[in-house]
Order: sequence, then C-alpha cells, then structure tokens
Amino acid sequence: VSVLIEDQQGELPPVYGSRRLLQRAVHECLHNAVEHARGGVVDSQPVAVRVGFAVTGQHLQMVVRSLGAVTAAVLNRHAATLFRPTPGLPAAGPQQGLRIGLPLAQRILQLHGGHLRVDDDDGELAVRLELPTGAPQRNTHHLDLLQAQIYAEDLSKLMARSRQRSRSTP
Repeated sequence: VSVLIEDQQGELPPVYGSRRLLQRAVHECLHNAVEHARGGVVDSQPVAVRVGFAVTGQHLQMVVRSLGAVTAAVLNRHAATLFRPTPGLPAAGPQQGLRIGLPLAQRILQLHGGHLRVDDDDGELAVRLELPTGAPQRNTHHLDLLQAQIYAEDLSKLMARSRQRSRSTP
C-alpha cells in the first residue's frame, strides 16, 4: 500500500484536543481507506491511498481517498510525496489491532468540535475529517487543561522562532 501526500501550500496549523483520541480517529480513517483500496485487488498489485490537507476557518480538513490499484508510472510520478507504510497500518499502543470503526471516529471528532463525512467522488471513496485548530467553542472541562498546555507550548515555540529570526536579521 502506498500513501500519496498531496502537496500542501504553507505550514499546517496545530490541531487541538486529545492526541490519543484524535490519532485513533485518523488511524481508523486511514485503515478504512486502505481496506477499500485493497478490495478486489490481487495482493501482488500495488494500491494507493491519497491524503490531502486544507485549512478552512478553525479546522484543518484532511481528505483521505482510496485510489485502488495503481500503476508503477503513477507511483513514480508522485515519488516526492510518497509514503509506503507496512501493510495493515498497525495500531500504536496496547490496543494494537483493535478497530473502533468510522462511527466512533466520527464521535471523537464531534466531541472535539470537528466533523467526519464519507463521500464517493467519481468512484473514489473519500473520507473528510475536519480537525479543530482552535480551542473548543463550548465548555469541555475534560479537554480544558490539555488545550491550555498545548496552546502554551505552541505559543512558546512561536515566540522562540520569532526571537531567533530577529537575531539572525541584520
């Protein structure tokens, strides 16, 4: 399985929320795309999944598309943005192999102020995730402390980068 990362213009914003839960949701979407890309394709034939990103308001939109069987020419054309994971995209952590399904991935995103939608774009299965790039709009006590810690860390990195740039410019 090959993963083609679409070119991204500029730097992507930080995503806020529970890292563990959001990783599980993204992992589930990638695993689902790999399964659909592999469907009906001989194991020896290369398949691909395409991942793209776009910043939309207070969300980072991630689109995962199952491309199915692809030729070597297609893979060579996208060689600069190609990632070849090990088959099966193993889960990280103690729940290795445990699948949560797209409905639970959707619920995780909703709890973080995001969305998940599945579309069929001209025969390509497309899973669209909207990941939150800002603090939640509602009062969520269980995420407040984590959000504040991540925000403080991001702010300190930005300030350090700004100081470094001001020192390097004459």
